Amino acid sequence: KRECRKEEKEGRRTPREPGAVQKRGEGSKKSAARAERGAEKGERKQEERRASLARCRKEGEEARRAPPL
Repeated sequence: KRECRKEEKEGRRTPREPGAVQKRGEGSKKSAARAERGAEKGERKQEERRASLARCRKEGEEARRAPPL
């Protein structure tokens, strides 16, 4: 068994500089159009995942056919 010593762990980590912390201002908010595009992209990815699973399960000619768009 390996013992966990608190004294060793405390000295290893140095606190971050204030400039290294990511700043979140007003400009970091997503626009409405960008959020909509993100939602569409997520839906498309789910469809692709479903199609790829179906292709794996099917045998022969069925497996080679492209999924419907």
